[in-house]
Amino acid sequence: MSRGIRWPQTIAVLAALSVLQAGVFDQFWIGGRVRIDLLLLLVVNIGLTVDIRRATVLGFVVGLAVDLFRFSPFGLHAMIFCLAAWVLANNGARMLQVGPGFRLAQATIAVLVVTAATWTTAAVFGQRPPPFGNESLIDVGLTAVVGGVLLGAFGRLTAVLVPSEPGARSASRDLVRVQ
Repeated sequence: MSRGIRWPQTIAVLAALSVLQAGVFDQFWIGGRVRIDLLLLLVVNIGLTVDIRRATVLGFVVGLAVDLFRFSPFGLHAMIFCLAAWVLANNGARMLQVGPGFRLAQATIAVLVVTAATWTTAAVFGQRPPPFGNESLIDVGLTAVVGGVLLGAFGRLTAVLVPSEPGARSASRDLVRVQ
C-alpha cells in the first residue's frame, strides 16, 4: 500500500529549493559554462527512486514550481518534468539492476536527456534555443556530468518528500547479488 506524498514537507522543500535556485544557482556558473539546476536534479532523483504514480505527480508539481520562477510558457517545465519522472520511474527498476557503479552513468544520462528535452520543447514553444555547435555539446556534457555527480545528494531529500516502502528501490539495493 502506497503511503503517499508528504505534502507539507514537499511544499517546504520546493519553496526552499526554488528560492535557492533563483537567488544563488541561476547566477552561479561552474567554469562559466555549467549552471546547476536543483529542481531538475530533484526530478531525476524522484524518477529513479519513487514509484510511477508518485514520481509523475511530484514531477508535475516540481515543474510548476520551476514555471513560477522562469520566464517560459507556463506549464512547459511541468509537462517535461512530469513526463521525465514518469519515464524514469517506469524504466527505473530495470536500469537499477545493473549495480551501483552504473548509478552515476544512469544519473548523467537522465540529466542529459531531461536537459535536451527542456531545450527542445522550449524551442518548439517559441523560446530562443541555445546556439548549437561544439560549444553547446561541451556545455550539455558538462551539465550532465556535474548533475550526475550531484544527484547522490538528493537521495535524502527525496526521502523527506516520499516515505520509503518495504522493498522500494534505493541506491543500497541497486547491487545485483550473484550467488
